[in-house]
Amino acid sequence: YRLCLSIIIGDGFHNFADGIFVGIGFMLCNYEVAISIMAVTLYHEIAQELADFFLLTKHAGLSVPWALFLNFCSGLFVLLGGVTILAVSLTNEAVGVVLTIA
Repeated sequence: YRLCLSIIIGDGFHNFADGIFVGIGFMLCNYEVAISIMAVTLYHEIAQELADFFLLTKHAGLSVPWALFLNFCSGLFVLLGGVTILAVSLTNEAVGVVLTIA
């Protein structure tokens, strides 16, 4: 149970940070650069989510449907991070601080 919880919480924070990066890309860069940031993040996330899925099923003992559901729920934090950063108006200095922390 603890392993499952730590994987999902850690993945949620990780996805939130990825959403911040993508949101800042769309906020500050031109369309082509923002799409390339999103594509790179998507490829990175595929590997990350597969690893989380196998950890949840093989080591945490979850069934496949539960692992998929929890992985999907933690993946929604990408949207939350992106929408959060786009909803807040940030100065260039604040963007630098956010990128440093995230």
